[in-house]
Amino acid sequence: MVRLPKDPENWSGWHADKCIEDAWRLFKQYDQRVDFDKPREEQDALYRPYQLARQLAVDVANYTSWRRREAEALP
Repeated sequence: MVRLPKDPENWSGWHADKCIEDAWRLFKQYDQRVDFDKPREEQDALYRPYQLARQLAVDVANYTSWRRREAEALP
């Protein structure tokens, strides 16, 4: 996960870039490791880190008005 300043006023486009990169990295890890024959709970456990990173990327991109569309288009 990307470390962000506590105060959102200090977030910048750089932080949005890093959050989007982190979300893509976690999605690729999930995509490589997921086995759809396993129980749903195991699949969800693998997906959760990406889900959190994606939400953070969307939040930071929306707050900074930087790469919003790209963040919202993450899978």
